Amino acid sequence: MKKSQIKMLGLESVIMIGLIINALFIKKFELTNLANIIVWSFIVLCTKYLIGIEKDKSLNRIDTIQIIFIYTFLYLLIMYLIGVGVGFNRNPYKITILNIIKNITPLLIVITAQEIFRFNITIKGKDNKLVITGLILLFISMDIMFNFKYYSYTSGLEIFEVIGILILPSIADNLILTFITSKSGYSPTIIYRLMLASRNYLIPIIPDLDIYLESVLKIVFPTILFLKFNTIYAKNKFTLAPRNQLGKHIMTTTMTAVAIAFIALVSGIFRYYAISIGSESMEPNIKKGDAVVLEKIEKVDREKEVKKGVIIAYRHGKKVIVHRINKIEEKNGEKQITTKGDNNEVVDNWIVEESDILGIVRAKIPVIGWPSVWLSERL
Repeated sequence: MKKSQIKMLGLESVIMIGLIINALFIKKFELTNLANIIVWSFIVLCTKYLIGIEKDKSLNRIDTIQIIFIYTFLYLLIMYLIGVGVGFNRNPYKITILNIIKNITPLLIVITAQEIFRFNITIKGKDNKLVITGLILLFISMDIMFNFKYYSYTSGLEIFEVIGILILPSIADNLILTFITSKSGYSPTIIYRLMLASRNYLIPIIPDLDIYLESVLKIVFPTILFLKFNTIYAKNKFTLAPRNQLGKHIMTTTMTAVAIAFIALVSGIFRYYAISIGSESMEPNIKKGDAVVLEKIEKVDREKEVKKGVIIAYRHGKKVIVHRINKIEEKNGEKQITTKGDNNEVVDNWIVEESDILGIVRAKIPVIGWPSVWLSERL
């Protein structure tokens, strides 16, 4: 075994021992952003001192980044389209420019340091299976340690869930990351990880996926990437369009995604759908030409969701009206709901029955409903 490979095994062992000590004695599995940056900066410095830092000279990294971007974008799109059917949860992170910078900057620094470390160990230890195996186990162990506290281990079913939700996806992810790094350098893996991790800080909603479905997606996606890259690397040829076509690929993919999302939103067959606002009765909160996203409410949820102050969409004759609930009274065992537009001076002079309610307004999309309003007014 080469001297450099012994040093690499030693470095991996020290980091692993540090993780174990942290887990057994310190019991603080989640480092602060600053501590995480310091730790990984120190690890990269140790790597440079012990074995040196390799330069990323891969000739196919731009092509690899192109594939990574398109496939990861489509993967996230599929997740959110599934969310249209099963529902969404509100993102706990506040989406502001300052918070985005505050959250993504340390994430970028840590991911970059980790992937530089992975790249150097992979390149310098590629002839030693023990070094590569130790590297993969190290990253899997980190995933487990840092997410350990979010799971329960009191029953066999819960342990099984941890294996399916945390461990198996981590194995799949780290195998594909190490594989891509060995062939195309660390730039593509940084893009891959940043796209997946940063969505939590950029998008205000999170798909409410079943944990088993989410686990399957997290395993299947890296597997598809592996099959794609394995075929390309085996042929030693990237069968992509010229690099100057990257913008065209991105634009086409984005337009397709927007079209699919638009069809899903306006179709009304999913739990969430959108309708355009054709009057000024809800201004200034909701303006004419805006579109609102409705969530269908099941009968069992109406007791909790339908209450005074909530904005609902309901049928009144042949019209769909979006107004705020002004009062709820119960008569003969049934609710009688009165509504009022925020911009109207008087309460609507009709009673809304629960069966007339189409959904509760969950979000507003400014201006996008104008084409529909314009066409409706002329027809």
